[in-house]
Amino acid sequence: MPQVESLSKQAKSGIAPHYPIAGLFIIWLFHILLFNNLWIQPDSETYTQAARILAGDSDAPDRLFRLSKPLALFIPAVLYRLGIPIEWAFLAQQWGSYIVACWALYRWYRHLSNSSAVASFGVLMYASCQPVGVYGQAVLVDMLGWAVGILLLNVAWHWANLVRTTWLATVGLGATMGVCIFIKESTLIAGVWLFWLILVEQKWTWRQKLQFYTLLASSFVVVVAAGFGLTSFYFEKSIIDWIAFNHTDTPQYANWVIAFMLQTARTIDVYWILVLIGFLFFIKEKFNKIEKPLLALLLAAVSVWLCYPLVWKYMMDRILFMFAPFWLYWGAWWLARWGRNVGVLIIVATLSNLGATYLIYNNKISNVLPMAYALFGVCCVVLFICAKSKNELRKF
Repeated sequence: MPQVESLSKQAKSGIAPHYPIAGLFIIWLFHILLFNNLWIQPDSETYTQAARILAGDSDAPDRLFRLSKPLALFIPAVLYRLGIPIEWAFLAQQWGSYIVACWALYRWYRHLSNSSAVASFGVLMYASCQPVGVYGQAVLVDMLGWAVGILLLNVAWHWANLVRTTWLATVGLGATMGVCIFIKESTLIAGVWLFWLILVEQKWTWRQKLQFYTLLASSFVVVVAAGFGLTSFYFEKSIIDWIAFNHTDTPQYANWVIAFMLQTARTIDVYWILVLIGFLFFIKEKFNKIEKPLLALLLAAVSVWLCYPLVWKYMMDRILFMFAPFWLYWGAWWLARWGRNVGVLIIVATLSNLGATYLIYNNKISNVLPMAYALFGVCCVVLFICAKSKNELRKF
């Protein structure tokens, strides 16, 4: 195993070990202060009503098939039974999930890069994205789904690095991913990365790869089918009903390509500048000697973006954000090459993202995003020139 970086090396990378924790807490406070008026979303009532049904406190109908994924409602339902108001029960779950998601993403990026700087920058970028502030802190279950998806990425990493990958571990992983579908569909991201990792990894023969695919898929399908049966029996709802509903009531866009591009941009906002630059530099400098987990990440990052419009008709940043861990890594990798000015860049990016989001949602100013992109772009250029002139840019 690669050696862990020393604290002095972490400090030279432009970030001290305790900074990410303080930064994540400050970002969370910004979310609370700026977006508490958005805690109740159009979907919130459907989730709270379903949790009340699960808690045995309501006979009202389950709107939008929320009980087809009951595991996302379990914690709020329990807290509600203990006397906590239902809205606060959901907020507690979201805030706890924020902590879990940030910790799990740090761990996964650290596994991929063997760099605490990449992991720290990546998790700070993730936390300061607009969907985390608006949907990840609201009376919804989005943050829970994102957190569990990233946890599964860590589980998949450890599975791939077992000394001996047994059939029992493989079946267990597939079954676990099947169970997590009944939390949120965003947990599928682990399956996407794992698919590419098995395909490109050279330590396994093609026969072994076929066995892995078969065991993972079959155990996943068996668990999901069992879950369909249970939810249909107890709640008269299933994920199949939810999928059918979403495909019969699809939104109409004047131009779905433009809608998709705009919502993609809104997913991580100004961080796209760093992501695209980092992606291009990584391809240029590292592609010929790329490690297989990173090659799988690269393929996952591109494939999910290309395939999403073919699979799902809702062009929403809230949904697309499940793929943010695939994209933000490349921006974090690029940031880790910078000198001590990188902290300023993170602060400017956070203020640009959250400031633009606040103006859009609270002041209805729709043209603020181009200004945020321009401000951050200029800041990137200036700080990059400063870092290069001081010979602070690092190589990996």
